[in-house]
Amino acid sequence: MSTDYRLEKCVRAADVLDGRLTAFGVWEQLSEYATEESKCLTDGRNCIWLYINDGGFVCSLSAYVASSPSKILRAISTVFDTEIFSEHEPQFYGCDSEEELQAAMDQMCKEPERNTGAPDEIDDELDARVAAMLSTLEDKMGRA
Repeated sequence: MSTDYRLEKCVRAADVLDGRLTAFGVWEQLSEYATEESKCLTDGRNCIWLYINDGGFVCSLSAYVASSPSKILRAISTVFDTEIFSEHEPQFYGCDSEEELQAAMDQMCKEPERNTGAPDEIDDELDARVAAMLSTLEDKMGRA
C-alpha cells in the first residue's frame, strides 16, 4: 500500500537533495534501489521516495507501507514554499474541488467508448485519461 503526493509548484530535484532539508531533520537516504529518477528521503524513522522527471524536476513523491511522511512533507513544503497534495485530494489531479474532480470522472464514465472495450482496453483508456489530467496539472504548475 502506498500514497502518492504532488507538489503545487515545480521544484528542481537537485534543490531538494542539496542538503537544505537537513535543518528540518530530513536528508537523502542512500539506497541500493535509488536511481537517477528516484531518490529516498528520510527523517531517520520514516521515508518517502522522490521521483524525478526528464527535466530534473520532482514529478511525484510516494510513501510506502507504514511510513508516516508528515515531517518530510512539512519540511519540503516549508523550504520550497509549496503546498503538497495527496492522491486523495482533487488538486493532485489538477482539479480545484471535489465537485470538479467528480464531474470529470462522471464525464469519463458517460462516454460510450468507456463501456465497450475489454478490461485491458478500459485500463489503457483510464491510464491515458489520468496521464492527460496529470499533464494538465504539470502545465498549471509550470505556469505558477
